[in-house]
Amino acid sequence: RTAASFCVNVLAADQEGLCRRFAAKTGDKFDGVAWHPAPSGAPVLDDAVAWIDCDFAECPEAGDHYIVLGAVRDLGLLNPAPPLLFFQGGYGAFSPGALVAPYESDLLAHIRIADIARKHMERLSAELRLECYAQSIVADELVIVAGSGTRQGTVHGHIGRRMPFAPPYGALFVADRDDDAVDA
Repeated sequence: RTAASFCVNVLAADQEGLCRRFAAKTGDKFDGVAWHPAPSGAPVLDDAVAWIDCDFAECPEAGDHYIVLGAVRDLGLLNPAPPLLFFQGGYGAFSPGALVAPYESDLLAHIRIADIARKHMERLSAELRLECYAQSIVADELVIVAGSGTRQGTVHGHIGRRMPFAPPYGALFVADRDDDAVDA
């Protein structure tokens, strides 16, 4: 309450113990915790995912507590790891499983085949000035296994994305297969 500024430290998914330590009402919270000062002098935890150094902007009353709003003065990324989340009384992490394909042994074969087509994909992208993706069926999903393109930064963000192997899009991949595959 008496500080002129504060620094928000975004903890990593594997730092639940540290979070509980700082939430405790007793003990030396910084004992053995590596940190360095933010531009304001507030602590930046060395192993945090990111930090946001702030000046107090507002502190409106909200029932039996206050909501602190900060004016960001500086920020940084230290550790590109999934953040720790606190939700409905428990700790957890984002699960990218719905968007990114996990390692699957049959996925490696699909990636190797797509790599053979890479030169052709790059040529096609350059000639037509478009993005080109190679997709594969893995279990009951379509997975983007390779890509080439003209817009910087867009292709790599799509590799590993998965979509349900379902109509209407999935139907294109079974048009030449037997009735059992179409039915499945």
